[in-house]
Amino acid sequence: MEAHEPDISFIFRPNGIDERFQQAGREANFGFDFGERNYEIVDYFLNDMAGAYDDISNLIVSTKHNSTIVAVPMGPKILSATMILAGRLHQPQVSVLRYSVASAGHYKDIGAEGVVVGVAVTRIKDREITAIQNIMSRQSY
Repeated sequence: MEAHEPDISFIFRPNGIDERFQQAGREANFGFDFGERNYEIVDYFLNDMAGAYDDISNLIVSTKHNSTIVAVPMGPKILSATMILAGRLHQPQVSVLRYSVASAGHYKDIGAEGVVVGVAVTRIKDREITAIQNIMSRQSY
C-alpha cells in the first residue's frame, strides 16, 4: 500500500476450511492492522470463489467511473486468478499487478492437503458474460 498510496484500499481476507490457514494469514498480515489508512477488509471464503468474484466485480462496477483501480493480489493464487478474470472483464478500467515475495528460481511446489478448491469459468463471447462456478474436491496425499 505504501508503494501505491491509494485513497482507499479493499483488503480481501481469505477464510479457509482449516483454522491453521486463518492463523497463518493473521500472522503474515500483522493481524490485518494496516495503521491509519483508509481501508476496508472484505472477508471471502476459499470454497466460494464465485462469491469473491461477485464482490470484486461489484466493487469495480461501483468505483470505476470515478477512480483508477489497481488490483494487487498477494495471494492465495486462486484470488490472483479471480482478480485477473475480473480485471479482464472490466478492462481497461482495471490494472492487475502481480507481486511475488519469493526470489526468482526459489519456488516450492506444495502439495494440497484435504480439500482442493477451484473455479470453472464459462465465457459467452457474444455477450461478454463470464460465469464462475465453485469446484471442490477431496484430495488425499
